[in-house]
Amino acid sequence: MTENLHKAEPHIIAAIRRLEMMLWFVRNKKLAPHVHIPKYYDLVMNDMVALQSALCSDDEYTEAVAQSLARVNHTREYNYNVTANDKGEIHYMIDAALPLKEMKENVIFVRREEP
Repeated sequence: MTENLHKAEPHIIAAIRRLEMMLWFVRNKKLAPHVHIPKYYDLVMNDMVALQSALCSDDEYTEAVAQSLARVNHTREYNYNVTANDKGEIHYMIDAALPLKEMKENVIFVRREEP
């Protein structure tokens, strides 16, 4: 996880700055935080994905996916398989009933505007 720390630095700096801006908008309610906060939230989540990509190998990420699924589904049965195609691309096959409460506590989704 530490071999790519140099790749993580710009994402950490960007995320800190964006979190500071979110805090500034929260404290200055006259500046329409309801308009700005969602945009900054999305940017911070994009930074977190980039940070995760820089810090986690494919194996580390796959292990984290398995741990997260186990945590979310600790009271339910689920099936989870990892497979790779002939190009070496990894795919996850998940068959699970994912409860909203546990998902919100354990999984972050990134909203990106598609071109």
